[in-house]
Amino acid sequence: MKRFILPIALIAAAGLMSTACFKDLEGYDGTLFYPNAIVTARTSDAGEFYLQLDDETSLKPDNMVKSPYDKEVRALVNFTDKGPWTASEDGGMTFDRTVTVNAIDSVRTKDAVPTKGDKDDEVYGTAPISIITNSWTVLEDGYLTLTFCAYWGNPYIYHEINLVTGTDPENPYLVEFRHDPLDDTLYYPGGLKATGIIAFRLDGELADADHLDIKFNSLYGGDKVWTIERNDNYYVGDGSGSRSTTQLTDELAVR
Repeated sequence: MKRFILPIALIAAAGLMSTACFKDLEGYDGTLFYPNAIVTARTSDAGEFYLQLDDETSLKPDNMVKSPYDKEVRALVNFTDKGPWTASEDGGMTFDRTVTVNAIDSVRTKDAVPTKGDKDDEVYGTAPISIITNSWTVLEDGYLTLTFCAYWGNPYIYHEINLVTGTDPENPYLVEFRHDPLDDTLYYPGGLKATGIIAFRLDGELADADHLDIKFNSLYGGDKVWTIERNDNYYVGDGSGSRSTTQLTDELAVR
C-alpha cells in the first residue's frame, strides 16, 4: 500500500496510543489519523485530483494537487470537511465538497475476474474466508470493497484473493469470493486469524448493480451467500454518512 502522510492501517491496527493520549499532547489530535471514510482516489481528464466519496459526492482536497498513486484506487482516508466547493470550474470538473486530507492509505484494488468454469477451484482456490459487515464493506462507485477475515500461517507470505464473476448463468449478480493461500502451508488450522480489506473493480452491469449476491466458503460453517445492497447513504456534509473502522492487520500480504 502506497502511503501519504501516515499509514492509516498501521495506526488502526496497532493502537500504539489511545485517542486520549494523543489529545494530551498540546495542539495534537490523534483522531485525524484514523480513517473516517473510504473513497476512490481519481484524477479527472483535466488532471484534477479528487476523491469520490459515494455515488453522489465528490471531494476536492485543498491540500493535495496531485494523486499520490499512479492509478485509480480505493483508499481509506481521514478528511476534514471545509464546506461546499465554491471554486470556479476553469474548464474542469465541478465538485461537491472542499476537504482537507489529513491521512490517506490505499486499499489493495484489483479487477474482478471471469469464471474458469470447472477449473475455478484449481485456479482461484477453496480456502475459507469470511466477510465482515462493517463500514468498509460497501458496493458503490463501480467497486465492491470487502473487509474480510482469513487464516494466515505467516502474514508476510502472499495469499491470492479474487472476486469471480459469471459463475451462475441464471443469476448474473452472483459473484464468488475466493481465497488461495498459495505457498502458505501453515495458514489453517492454527494460523493467524487476520483481518484485511480489498476492493474489486466491476464492469458492465455489475458496476451499476443495485445489489450483489456474494458466495464464499465461510470460516464459520462452509458455503454461504450474502447479499450486499448498493450504498445509498450519501454524505450530506453534516457528519452523517461518515464511517468508522474495524481493526485491520497492517501490511497483510494479499494479491
